[in-house]
Amino acid sequence: MHSYRIKLTPVYFCNKCGSLLTNGWHVSPEVIQWYCKECGNSQREKEAPVKFVKPEDYFNAIKENS
Repeated sequence: MHSYRIKLTPVYFCNKCGSLLTNGWHVSPEVIQWYCKECGNSQREKEAPVKFVKPEDYFNAIKENS
C-alpha cells in the first residue's frame, strides 16, 4: 500500500485587510514582496499570514478574485 503526499501550495494573505495576495515579486532570491490590490499595503512574505492549500484550490481562488 502506497501513501501519497499531496503537495500543498502556500497562500499568503494581507496582514492589514486579510485579502488574498496575488501580486508578488522577488526582491532577492529568498525574499518575496507582496502588494495587496485591495488596500495597497506592501509586505514581505514572512510578515504575511500564510495558509497551505491544494494547488487547484489556490488557482480557483485566484480566478475568482481576478
